[in-house]
Amino acid sequence: MKILPLLLLGGGAYFLTKKKPKASSSTTISNDSKIGSKDIGYEIINCNTVKIYNEQKAFQYAFQIGSQQGLLQNANVEPFLVGDCFEQLEAGTKEDAIKFAKKFFSNKVTVRFIFNLFRFAKSGYALTSGNTEDSKTDLQSLKNNLKELGIDTTDLQTELVVEMPKL
Repeated sequence: MKILPLLLLGGGAYFLTKKKPKASSSTTISNDSKIGSKDIGYEIINCNTVKIYNEQKAFQYAFQIGSQQGLLQNANVEPFLVGDCFEQLEAGTKEDAIKFAKKFFSNKVTVRFIFNLFRFAKSGYALTSGNTEDSKTDLQSLKNNLKELGIDTTDLQTELVVEMPKL
């Protein structure tokens, strides 16, 4: 059983991104990468630090990524939003996943921000692809997976956004 199968939101775009060398067989998740920038509103450093500079810019970026993927008919937005941070969990145990989730989602602000990145991306995808139901299902699955890992998901909304956020 895969720990976070729907968190990956598909694997197709992964092959389009640069592969990182796999960590050794130890259970420690290590990644020396940086995803994002001040220009797009956020950064994820080493898969354990999330810096939010401008939520509106970040959500606009996510919406645009989702829209581009919708035009390509490829639902995988995860590599563009969080790099390979979640991919590393697939081979681990549930205990590894919980340990990573507690570290990555260190507070409610981070949980809400990362979830909303996916929400805006899936909204952009649904708008351009017309595949609303799959986008809603993906968001609900992400929310369920977070809850299963012990993350409080009570204030996470799974409704899609109907238009791109304005700056």
